[in-house]
Amino acid sequence: MRTVIAICVAAVLAVSVVQPASAATATGHKHVTVTLTASDHIIVKWRATSAIKYYKVRTSSTPDMSQDIKTYKVSKSKTRFVVDASTSRYAYASPASGNYVFVRVYAIKLNGKVGVSPYHRVRLNPEIPNPTAHRLTVATFNVRTADTEIPGHTWASRKEAVADRIDRSGAQVVALQEAGANLGKMIWAPGVYDIRWQFEDVDNAVDPKYALVSDAEYSLDAGGGKEGTRILYDTTALTLVESGVFAPSEVNKYMRWVPWAKFQSIATGEMFFFISAHLDNRKDSGTKTTFYDLRLKQILSVVDHARRFRATGAQVILAGDLNSNIYSVPDNGVARKLLAAGFYDAYATRDLINPFRVTYNGFESSKKSASRTDYIMVFGRSDLRGSFRYKNWIDKQNDIWPSDHNLQSAVVPF
Repeated sequence: MRTVIAICVAAVLAVSVVQPASAATATGHKHVTVTLTASDHIIVKWRATSAIKYYKVRTSSTPDMSQDIKTYKVSKSKTRFVVDASTSRYAYASPASGNYVFVRVYAIKLNGKVGVSPYHRVRLNPEIPNPTAHRLTVATFNVRTADTEIPGHTWASRKEAVADRIDRSGAQVVALQEAGANLGKMIWAPGVYDIRWQFEDVDNAVDPKYALVSDAEYSLDAGGGKEGTRILYDTTALTLVESGVFAPSEVNKYMRWVPWAKFQSIATGEMFFFISAHLDNRKDSGTKTTFYDLRLKQILSVVDHARRFRATGAQVILAGDLNSNIYSVPDNGVARKLLAAGFYDAYATRDLINPFRVTYNGFESSKKSASRTDYIMVFGRSDLRGSFRYKNWIDKQNDIWPSDHNLQSAVVPF
């Protein structure tokens, strides 16, 4: 308490959905295989089919081949094609992104019919982090606001599961989103209210070693704004050096504040900055890109602040719900802006736990998909690139869904 002031065509070429290919390892059904070499060439092989005019090999950022399409025509006498690394490293898929390249083979028959294989997926080889670098476990968790309660998934029934999930993650610093519901106002003096916020519930329920960077309201009279984007940190591992908050776009009732903090490791003395972000979640209709453009504006503001923090020589870590994924129209522009600015996606690691599962679960078992809206990104020194481990926490906690998002955690160099 405080005083406040797709396409699915009958296949001619039968293949199975496969796990990501590792370097120089073929995957898939015997009729079609996809091999990723150590140099990130994608080798596609298939069994010859009769009465063929020619084949096509197609790559995309989505399984339905709806975005970032590249098509390669292949002679009917060939049953093998190599997608060169220089053309496979699109904006959506690179060693720094962790994103998948989806591959299909099309058989163009003499009678005009087209046989289409199911998709294969492959992730390019991630960068290997310096094994001698200091390691930091970070997490991001959209805990679902209590403003709109869902029967069977109320905040009262979930808050302990949220806290347990954070405790189990072992994170030294956690980005929270949607923890801003006002859980009750009690007037104790004229014009003065005692407010209990959702993020305070989280702070009270987690291990006592955790503390909020700030429990103050971000805005009293500037149009409101979202209060639920917060930062928790482990006081036994980190010292809070300084902190702040900025508005990534116009201050109005839809604006989402972005808190940041500078920490020092108690064990090593190393400094780093941490940013918790939750971008606008509204959807465009038709061909409009109003909210897509707004999210780009917001993330470019975040990038601008990250560059200022980086100029001090410290590593910068960004975590949060960015409300952008591979199916966003016209593209996953938010993630691409971060990658273009030099951020490294912690998802790009060889130690990836629960891959190919959505990060938004809707209070159900996470569907198999490459769609991610929750990210952990690192921006810093070239000798501290890569990610040691990444986990998408897809299970229930004590038989309760903590949130409609999964907690994401990563072990990153700093």
